[in-house]
Amino acid sequence: MTTATPDHTYVQPDRSRIGALLAKAEATCPILRDQLAERLDAGAAAYGNTWAARPATELIAEATEEATDLAAWAALAEQHPELAALDPLTRESVEAHLVDAIRHSQRAHAHLAVVLSRLTAGNET
Repeated sequence: MTTATPDHTYVQPDRSRIGALLAKAEATCPILRDQLAERLDAGAAAYGNTWAARPATELIAEATEEATDLAAWAALAEQHPELAALDPLTRESVEAHLVDAIRHSQRAHAHLAVVLSRLTAGNET
């Protein structure tokens, strides 16, 4: 549903399209789906669904920053004193998962950079 005011266009995200995109990405984790829905609802409450009024490149740049943040937070978590206190096997497992999270954030960052590059190239005259 789209509504407009003089200053903004409000567009409700199409939840079925989001679900289809998650399925295509094989993102079947119910926790991720629930948290994604919560984030969309929180964003709508805070910003009024004005996302469609922003340039697509701005949304992709924001996602790229989030991928960087994911790696940074995982790297900081690995150094946290609570992790140093874990038994060696648990610590090794936690570190492996954090490394994997950083690896995936790097892949996300690279893919988003390609999208941003293609959107930017497509807007050149």
